[in-house]
This record gives sequence, structure tokens and C-alpha cells, in this order.
Amino acid sequence: MLIVCTSCKKDDKPAIGTLTYNGETISVTVENIGKDSNGNTTIELHGLIENILVIIDGNLSPHVGMDIVVDNKTLKASSWAIQPTYNIYTFSTKKKPEKIIVYVVDGNSSVTFDGKGKRVI
Repeated sequence: MLIVCTSCKKDDKPAIGTLTYNGETISVTVENIGKDSNGNTTIELHGLIENILVIIDGNLSPHVGMDIVVDNKTLKASSWAIQPTYNIYTFSTKKKPEKIIVYVVDGNSSVTFDGKGKRVI
């Protein structure tokens, strides 16, 4: 998978958001908002202590999910890839996100970032 960062600058630092999972606080950052080889939006989520898969409606899913808001519509990730220290979420849009929502799939903890991952809102 080829990912090209379209919103990164050398001095940009991502905002740190927090989630609660099984009583533990997880600090996460949204990094490398880019495009895959088909031009679809991709976003990396860093800071996961462990990558756990859960079963939701009969399907495997990472325990931390991501949605984006584009044109005032919430889009779920169309696919995801688990890496050793981060996840990559891909969305079926070529547009940049207005907001990035990160959440615990089987819990009630979430954090919302601006469309560049530079500010928690």
C-alpha cells in the first residue's frame, strides 16, 4: 500500500487525544493524512498500546475505530490495516476530512480531532 502524506509539514506536531479502554487511558495521535494508490483518503492512528481485534456483527474489527466527517456527512472506514504500532484507516472518498473521530468500538470512549489531526475539538 502506497501512502502519500498530503497535509504534513516537518514542524507539524499532531494533537494528543485520550481514550479509555478496559480502565486504561490510551493517548493517541492522528498522523499522515494522505491518499492510497487509488486516491482514497488514508489516516494513520498512532499510540495504540496493543492492537486487539473484536467481533462486531459477525465481523472482525480493530478495537479502536475511526470515522471522518466530509461535507457534513460521517463516513466509516472502508478498510483498515493493522501495523505493529499503528493502524491505517482508508475511506471511500478523495476529499480531505473536516473532522476525524476516533472511538473504542466496544465501549463509550471517543475523541474528535480537526481535519488535520492538529487539534482536539
